[in-house]
Amino acid sequence: MLFAFDPRHTALLLLGGDKTDDPRWYDRFVPIADELFDQHLRQLEDKRKKQEQAAEKEEDVIDRRGRSTKQRIMYMAKNFRVLREKMSPESRERSRTLAARYRAEMPLHELREALEITQMHLAELLKVKQSAVSKMERRTDMYISTLHHFIKAMGGELKIIANFPDGAVEINQFQAAKRAAAVGSRR
Repeated sequence: MLFAFDPRHTALLLLGGDKTDDPRWYDRFVPIADELFDQHLRQLEDKRKKQEQAAEKEEDVIDRRGRSTKQRIMYMAKNFRVLREKMSPESRERSRTLAARYRAEMPLHELREALEITQMHLAELLKVKQSAVSKMERRTDMYISTLHHFIKAMGGELKIIANFPDGAVEINQFQAAKRAAAVGSRR
């Protein structure tokens, strides 16, 4: 069997056959499979171009009020601004608070994606396989040291803060243990 993966990460079975007792099987059929794959890639490219052309034509569509797609989008954006302005000050503040909270807390995979880091790149930095990064991102319980390495590899610094009604306290015993280990390894 000869297969390949296209740019969409789709596996394509290009050719199949019995190669028993045929030492030249690959010599004969690999060029055919290459041509089939090239043909498939050309079809994908043609499809992409047609979709782009269709999208460009859609922009030129005029509705019954004589507005183009771009004008309708601008009109909708203006309407959202108007809706927001009609919100009570309390609603606007709640909305701002929620938006800030969503930006301030997120799961590891969303943080990695927001930083535009791939799992493969992070795996290289952590010297693990990509599947290990995927598993770490899905964990709900992990060692603090694992989380520390994960965050550090993304360019961040992990701080553990305990919030109390009277204030917040940074828990630093993990950093002290790390510093002691680093000093011990230098000796």
